[in-house]
Amino acid sequence: MKTSSLRALTFFTGLYVCSLSSLAEDLKINFSGALVVPTCELVIEKSEQTVNLGDYNKKDLSRMEKTPGKAFYIDIVTCATANKVSFVFTGQEAAGLSGMLAIEGDTSGVAIGIENESGKQIKINGDALQYDVTGGEHKRLPFKAYLQLLKGQDLQAGRFNSVVNFEVAYP
Repeated sequence: MKTSSLRALTFFTGLYVCSLSSLAEDLKINFSGALVVPTCELVIEKSEQTVNLGDYNKKDLSRMEKTPGKAFYIDIVTCATANKVSFVFTGQEAAGLSGMLAIEGDTSGVAIGIENESGKQIKINGDALQYDVTGGEHKRLPFKAYLQLLKGQDLQAGRFNSVVNFEVAYP
């Protein structure tokens, strides 16, 4: 009698354990994250900078064809892991003058150009340029912006503006 009650208890315990396992649900836990390399930082006072190209007499601009460049700077700091940065200026190119920035507004017959500190033109939407940023120190990248007369187009006086984007990559 004791044997049969022990068998019965074992049988019912087995059923109970089986029924508990059928009530159990699988729980899947996913872990994720990323290891990142610190990037360089652009030092900017505002997210939008304004470079005032000045006021020019229509007659003088017709004679000059290109205004003197107005300096502007982009500061890069804390590039601890990068030795070089590459960048490109992107924007709407002027019709009839590849690599120059189109303008908006009342003025016509001119485009905006960007050049490096040596006076060499930097083409809008052109090849990426590289600067050395070894040592994680502060680098001030100097540029100049100027107005360029568009030959064969009617020069109209008025106000103008334009926008260029500065895209940075860390090779």
